Amino acid sequence: MLQERKSQKSDEKILQSAELVRAKGFDYIWIDTCCIDKSSSAELSETIDSMFAWYKNPETLDFGRSFGTRRSLKCEIQEIIKVAKIVLDDGSLDGVVAGIKMSWASGRNTTRPEGITYCPLGLFNVNMDLLYGESKERVFIRLQEGFLKNYDDESIFAWTAYEEDS
Repeated sequence: MLQERKSQKSDEKILQSAELVRAKGFDYIWIDTCCIDKSSSAELSETIDSMFAWYKNPETLDFGRSFGTRRSLKCEIQEIIKVAKIVLDDGSLDGVVAGIKMSWASGRNTTRPEGITYCPLGLFNVNMDLLYGESKERVFIRLQEGFLKNYDDESIFAWTAYEEDS
């Protein structure tokens, strides 16, 4: 019964997305979904790591037919995901400081609060246990600690795990 309700919620989300895209005049939508067994931290970590590797360097954007290359579509991609065009040119994250990478991830929406910290793990080349249910503040501190073990880039401290009250 629970699985059926989750499926209905996902279906509704996909249909709403398709309606929004159609209303904006687009002919296509990319919906990236996968089922992850979140009860297994090993499977969860492996899945997230492999998703980043899969999307890191695609040469063509192909969804049944080719829409173009990363380079030919870089202006459109950059406008949507805010990644620097130079990264789209050569695919390298070398030289991009942590604060900039965090800005790319900051606009993400996630189902679970701690998910926002798990989104950029591949950008930071950090592997850590994914503990759903842990506070987003604690997860973010673990991300910073994991990052600083390998890199001397204190720009990661320019970000916090929570939104400031205005």
